[in-house]
Amino acid sequence: LPSAVLISLALSNVAYATDGLLNTTSTGSSVVSLTINDSVKITGLADITFDAYGADDTGGINKGDAFCVYRNGGDAYSIIASNPNGDAFELTAGEGSDIVEYTVALHESTDASGVDAATHGQPVLFSSASVKVDCDGSNNTAFDIRIAEQEIRDTTSGTYAGTLQLLLAAE
Repeated sequence: LPSAVLISLALSNVAYATDGLLNTTSTGSSVVSLTINDSVKITGLADITFDAYGADDTGGINKGDAFCVYRNGGDAYSIIASNPNGDAFELTAGEGSDIVEYTVALHESTDASGVDAATHGQPVLFSSASVKVDCDGSNNTAFDIRIAEQEIRDTTSGTYAGTLQLLLAAE
């Protein structure tokens, strides 16, 4: 008996199209439904190139970029920062074994330089995205890449490169 009650309750919430009656006027109805899936998009990212670091330079370095995050409805979202080629944020010098490790900070503003670093591969939650796919030409989120002086001093001279991947997801 409980199964029969559940089935009849489930069916009672289903709407159906109806035909009108033959008369001087006739009214029919049609059920209209729409499913909107989560949609997100990152736009406006730029490549980051640090100035050459030499003997006269001191201290750590940082550089970032602001970009646009869209989510339909402007609702909450998360970003996972990672290196798609490894399990740490690092730059490599081609075939050499030297690496330069760095940290990444993410912030829901156009400046991430003053916030704590994110953990590689872990989501950082944000409260609201833009409701405009292109943010109306502005930016609403930023990342900041930080490299400690010791990381630079401990490596061989050369050009180091890597990829920072940002995975945006609806929350």
